[in-house]
Amino acid sequence: MQRTKKPLIWLMMVALVVSLIPAGLAPVASAAGQTSYFTPDNTANVPLKSTVGLKMTGTGSDVLSRSTAFVVTSAEQAVTGTFTNVTGSTLGANVQLLNLKDGTWVPDSSRLAPAVVTVDPNRPDNRFNATLTLFPGMNKVTFSGSQGPSERSESFYILYDSVPYIEKLQVLGGADNLDLNEGSQVVVDTGDVTIQGVAHNSSKVTVTLNNGEALPTSLSTQDGTFFSPMLRLKSGKNDLVVTIESGVDKNKFTYSLLYYDEENPFSQLDLKEGSDGLSQSMLTDRPTYGGDPAQARVMVELLLPDDKTTAVPEISVDGVLTNIVPKIEPIPSVGINTPSYSLFSFEIPSLKFTESATGTPPVTSIDSLQNHSLTVKYGKNTASTNMNFQYLENETVITDLRYLKDYSGSGDAPEGVPLSGSSVTSADFYILVETSRNPNGSLLTAEYLPRSTSPIELSTTPIQVSPTKYIYQIKGFKNGNQTVQFKFTGSKSSKNATISFASKNYIFVSNLTDGQTYDMNSKKTDKLLLEGKYVDFATLDSKYFVAEIFANGVKVYSTHPAANTKQKQLTLGADGSFEDVEIDIDGDTGPLFFGENRIVLTGTGTGDKGQLNEVTKELRIYINDNNVSTINNFQPAPSKNRSTFLDPYNPDDQWVKNLFNLSTDFTFADKKYTTSLKNFDLAIRGAGATRMSLSMGTQTIFDLNIPDGSATNTTWQDPIISSEYALNNGNVIVDRSGSQKDFVVRLRDLKAETPGTYIYTLDLYNKTGAKTSQKVEVVREAAGYRILAPRPTSGSQIVVSKNFVHFDIEAEGATSVVIDKETAKKLQGTETDRFALDYVGLKADKVNKIKLTIDRNGVKTNDTVEVYYTSNTGVDSQYMAPKVANKYSAFNKQLELSFPKGTVMQSTDLSGIAKFYPNNKLLFGIADPNTGIVERKNDYGSIVGFRTEAEDPNPLSVPDDYYRRFSAIVGDSVNFSPVSEIYWVSGGLGESGTRGDNNYKEPTNGIGPYTVDSLYGNPLTPAERKIKPSQRGTLTLAYDPNVVDDAGSTISVFYYSPSREWRRIGGEVDSKKHTVTVPFDEFGYYKVMKLRRSYNDITNHGWARNILNALYAKGFMAPLRFEQFGTDDRTSRGEFATLLVKGLNLPITSDSRRTFTDVAPGTSSFTWDYDSIETAARAGIITGLTDGVFGPDRPLTREQAAVMIARALELKMVANDSKLQSALAKAFIDSGSMESYAGPAVQAVTKAKIMEGSPVTVAGQKKPQYAFNPKGNLTRAEAGKIAVELLKKSTKVFPKTLS
Repeated sequence: MQRTKKPLIWLMMVALVVSLIPAGLAPVASAAGQTSYFTPDNTANVPLKSTVGLKMTGTGSDVLSRSTAFVVTSAEQAVTGTFTNVTGSTLGANVQLLNLKDGTWVPDSSRLAPAVVTVDPNRPDNRFNATLTLFPGMNKVTFSGSQGPSERSESFYILYDSVPYIEKLQVLGGADNLDLNEGSQVVVDTGDVTIQGVAHNSSKVTVTLNNGEALPTSLSTQDGTFFSPMLRLKSGKNDLVVTIESGVDKNKFTYSLLYYDEENPFSQLDLKEGSDGLSQSMLTDRPTYGGDPAQARVMVELLLPDDKTTAVPEISVDGVLTNIVPKIEPIPSVGINTPSYSLFSFEIPSLKFTESATGTPPVTSIDSLQNHSLTVKYGKNTASTNMNFQYLENETVITDLRYLKDYSGSGDAPEGVPLSGSSVTSADFYILVETSRNPNGSLLTAEYLPRSTSPIELSTTPIQVSPTKYIYQIKGFKNGNQTVQFKFTGSKSSKNATISFASKNYIFVSNLTDGQTYDMNSKKTDKLLLEGKYVDFATLDSKYFVAEIFANGVKVYSTHPAANTKQKQLTLGADGSFEDVEIDIDGDTGPLFFGENRIVLTGTGTGDKGQLNEVTKELRIYINDNNVSTINNFQPAPSKNRSTFLDPYNPDDQWVKNLFNLSTDFTFADKKYTTSLKNFDLAIRGAGATRMSLSMGTQTIFDLNIPDGSATNTTWQDPIISSEYALNNGNVIVDRSGSQKDFVVRLRDLKAETPGTYIYTLDLYNKTGAKTSQKVEVVREAAGYRILAPRPTSGSQIVVSKNFVHFDIEAEGATSVVIDKETAKKLQGTETDRFALDYVGLKADKVNKIKLTIDRNGVKTNDTVEVYYTSNTGVDSQYMAPKVANKYSAFNKQLELSFPKGTVMQSTDLSGIAKFYPNNKLLFGIADPNTGIVERKNDYGSIVGFRTEAEDPNPLSVPDDYYRRFSAIVGDSVNFSPVSEIYWVSGGLGESGTRGDNNYKEPTNGIGPYTVDSLYGNPLTPAERKIKPSQRGTLTLAYDPNVVDDAGSTISVFYYSPSREWRRIGGEVDSKKHTVTVPFDEFGYYKVMKLRRSYNDITNHGWARNILNALYAKGFMAPLRFEQFGTDDRTSRGEFATLLVKGLNLPITSDSRRTFTDVAPGTSSFTWDYDSIETAARAGIITGLTDGVFGPDRPLTREQAAVMIARALELKMVANDSKLQSALAKAFIDSGSMESYAGPAVQAVTKAKIMEGSPVTVAGQKKPQYAFNPKGNLTRAEAGKIAVELLKKSTKVFPKTLS
């Protein structure tokens, strides 16, 4: 008994202990598929509940895998089920992505999302509803809840297989929204439809109609709804393919859509030879048939409404009823408002060709033009069509041309897309040519239309697909939207295709990447090596191709290096490759420096329409010195109006440039910055450092660690401020931005209460611990006055190459400052009392002593400044007009500028309000041809451009893009050579802001292009600061007297506009004085250039070479394509109007109020622009084709040209009456075809001998009669000839001898 009781007692005690353990702490060891707390109802490939307890690794049916998981194809899943042993109010769930690593499913901690679980209120039996949003891939779904203190959970596994699929597809546009389903046919009664659908698990949906291009759709990322663009259906059957993609998955769905066109119900009308011949459609074209007439047959298909008749269809050919019985396929209605239809198909087994008898005796032959008719009658419906084609005996006809995209020349060829209208992706591509019969070795030819000097290279050995299908390769296809004519040798028929090719040319640098850091040893001479390739430039072998390399704005290599410069020859291989391109690295002289550098490579490519196009590759390179870190800038800056630091850091931002432009509050001399400011900032820019330290004397101000810019280290730590410095200076603020490879730091509000010298030391430490140090010495001066400008230029002397100096005198408490009897103007918005004056009238080649008087309420202080003015003319020379005048002359009369009386300088703000500046003095300068710099060292002592000596102060910061754009050979400027200096003309800057405010800017006299106040071409310059003359002036420039006399038609003035591009503006040439004169509307840069070479189609033109060269040189006409001017292209209405405005030098009068709805402000093409067309409209030269529509790209007719010319020249025009009609009838045999409005203009231009008719020989007439051809279009050469004649009569822009 005792033996039995003891084991039983022990078992009861163990059971009692176990029962005391909370259920949530006792793990549930359930086998796979056996649930404990949550039991889902959902079933798919497997029941969801069967996934509970699956193992995460191993093999077998109890291990998680694709076959054991619950598989779904939608991200949103609703799960229902039962729960037990948990409280309903505590239910929850989460979804976590699992990744398979080394055979084990591992949770992804970054992909965890909550789910919504609720108790089903309609069920009393512990039912739950859950909504899950799954991650693509394997998901672990964990349901949880609690009962008392016990937490309970259970996990299930769902594989979200995000395969894309379409849930619903409809066609919109007809009477009903019709559902589209695979395998079924749907009929619509409208030709323009849109496809709407819902695509799940898709990132992209495209729609293809009738084997055309894949069109993108608007796809909603929220619910998968998409809409196609408007689709234009053809009559009858249309093949529709919807492609949906998601990552690597792609599915295509094919549908059939029928379009019933009541006016043209025929969907197929194909002519073919025998049963195996190739079909040619007669629906839209007149095909050519070259086969046996006895074998000609026609395949027909048409769609008609089903009127429920039982009648037999009647089919008549050429009016004769046949016994043809068609196949009828009923198509039931699928919409409330959509009727049912019948699809008819049949074959006309033979077609009797028409014949004619000609000659004596008459010989019967088959007509070349075959015209036949077809009628189908079915119940109440009758449909008729023509069957027209051309017959050429034994002719090989091209019936189809298809573009084989991505075909490489081997393997199975794709079906391709129609060649006409295609955009090819490479200059070399393959096409499929389909013919009506075997060409039997005939050679296929192709040529551009209009005729081009460049042939099209076609493979002479095609790939045969079938006896009537061959694959050819086209090589070296030209850029642009080209029309190409294809035909076989010996054949009279041809087929045209319009092909678009935009070369995807780019520049590849193989050994450097953007943002790369380059380490070097500054103790050794080093160079940066560039290797790479100009890729897909079809223009490499052209004389017009230009490739250039710039380093920090300095041109270092060019395929066309300028003479007498340091530019090196850039040599490219036949494939565009370059190597051994070396750029010097020098911390003092460059062109590459330590720290950030910009390397820009440019190449002249061709655009999508064949026009000139510059391709640019820009690299930002950071050069670190292995020995030390780099201190790029360390200088004082005023605290007032300081720049705001912005993130992310971009060294191109204007706030960075402004930060290091030395303020006029500081003067730099003898390595010291002198100022009267009592507090200022210190600005620092460096590179290659991991930490920095700043101190004043022996006192540390702060230490600062610099982030390396990696993904895990981008945030700046707070600086460690010296407690002693903080005690004396209060709140210390250190601004910082950037990373170790390029950073800027600013310490705000350093105090200089007492006059004296303040020395600051900056230490940078690189990753090796090496230290770079630099000191900056700031002298706080408390003199009665300071001369901020002019500063000594050579030792203690002031030597200038201009007839003026700019005075800026700081005189605290002064009531006035007089400079040689002229009172200086007190500046507004400065921290101290400053007085400025442009002192004009220095005597040449001698010392000028200029007396200064500073007046403080009657207490006067006098001083004398000596300035030597050297009058040698050259780069850096400047001349300021001593007073406002109507005529100006500078640089020994090399430049002369005149204005009408009453002209003043003015600016206009954005509201159109004008401000006038009658006292502004104009500035003239001679610019550096490489940079555009007019004054390398300004009166404040600031260097403009690049530091060339170690003693130079920090240069005025100018983005290198300004220099690069100025000197780059862009577009067709390679065809011109300079024959003069580059002149700078400035009228100054207007005032900005409100006088008395901190942001107020004073107006100025003429200034240089690069100053602290403004950069020429800066789009951020306020409109009210841009000065223009109130009336048009006249500018005359001298050019090289060695240029021959007959160059008057090929010399042109070039103007560098504020958009930073050179453009031709023409000019009237005086070949005896060697000057050229142009209208003057804008300040900026001007130079004289001479045409040195032209385009082949101009040079080889039969009669227009001289006039087209002249129009091109003067900028009145522009080339249409790379290497081609487009002499025989048709001129447009817009081009001719633009030519008249430019040729007649009409002042531009356009604004945002447009005359024509189809010519909007800012629009332009290669041949016309909005400003010129709007100016012509307001001058009454042009009117619209209809009310408000001009049609700038429409071809110009001769009578339209006559009207424009007569209006532009204000020719005397007679009354448009019967007398005029009679006179025109005598003059021109085709006067009856003239529009009535054009008659007076035609007579006026012919009387003025600007236009004339063409002689026409009439049988029986001894003298020829003349035809004006009023509706004929003008080629560009013909339009050019007319333009030259009118300009010779009305202007002096061309010599009278030009012909």
